[in-house]
Amino acid sequence: MSRIVRTLAGCCLAVTLASFSAADDGGITVVGVGEARGKPDALEFRAHLAGSAELANDALTKFQEYKRRALSAVEQLQLKEIKVSVGAMSLLQTGNQNQMYVMNGFMPANEAVPKAEVALSSLLRVTLHDIDKMTEETVFELATQLVDKLKDAGVSIHATQMGVNYADPEADESYAFPLLALFVLDDGTALRELARRRAFQAARASAANLAELAELRLGPVEAMHETASETETVADAWQDVDLDDPAGIPATSQPSGPRLTSRTFTEIPVRVSLQVRFRTRPKADDARPSGARPSGKEE
Repeated sequence: MSRIVRTLAGCCLAVTLASFSAADDGGITVVGVGEARGKPDALEFRAHLAGSAELANDALTKFQEYKRRALSAVEQLQLKEIKVSVGAMSLLQTGNQNQMYVMNGFMPANEAVPKAEVALSSLLRVTLHDIDKMTEETVFELATQLVDKLKDAGVSIHATQMGVNYADPEADESYAFPLLALFVLDDGTALRELARRRAFQAARASAANLAELAELRLGPVEAMHETASETETVADAWQDVDLDDPAGIPATSQPSGPRLTSRTFTEIPVRVSLQVRFRTRPKADDARPSGARPSGKEE
């Protein structure tokens, strides 16, 4: 966790909105926005593993062979920073798309009916860790080696399509193409907490300015609500594979916190918005004797 905190950028985005009126019964409500940034610490590929045949046992044999090739290709790189995880398997029935038309009588009866096949399918996640400690040149050199090894083994890399914010000044035509890899910050908890603290600081500063304008004293917090938090939590479970013992029982892998992803090797922003209500009292009450009624209160 401390390593992530050290990578945080020092910048802070603070935007505040506020409302105040007499009907608020002596309170000020503000909204503060805080931002924190952290560098990705992992590069993630997803490969598609599948084996199909008329007989289920043959399909399983093919699937296991493709999996063995993929693990062997990764192991050849001999990198301690690489971790391999296997996703949940699916058992499918595949075949020619025309099979459905035949079953519904849309094709001549004398034409051969396509044979259905059994298929086993899964995703393989290959993650290169500790890239925040590497130079950009080293990261992409290792990434290209990994891509070539997987392709040489006959493994198909599963491209990922991310949403595009066309208002982003850095967005260009390349954003429309699927990604072969994602840059990931494995645990964004520290970033989110820092952004939350900055949002609260921004809200308190705004409320203090408004209270000064209205000649009020800012009191304690009466209520607080987090209205927005830009993080991505990945809930799908993966099983980590020990490359030294691929046939062993894999351990289930779950993210320890929100995972943040980016299409580029740049700092990933996290923004948190907090709505905070502060209690207030008139400054004139400071000079009143103890036990006297506050200003604005009638008998």
